[in-house]
Amino acid sequence: MELVIFKAENKLEEIFLNAQLKMQKAKNELIKNMEKDIEKAIELAAIEVETQIIKENIDIAVDALEETIEEEKADLAERFE
Repeated sequence: MELVIFKAENKLEEIFLNAQLKMQKAKNELIKNMEKDIEKAIELAAIEVETQIIKENIDIAVDALEETIEEEKADLAERFE
């Protein structure tokens, strides 16, 4: 009888340890995935900053071009009055 109980306890312990191992593996996988997600978020944030800088530079260039166009229009209007 004690042998049966001993075997049952060992089997339960084995099941418990296997469950703990599976949970630890799942936890490690989640951590790895979270690290990847964080890296992607950092990359996206950097891209967003770079995009904002490019947009600001484009806005400056467009404003300068619009100003030049207005000056050219005024100059042409004076010439042909």
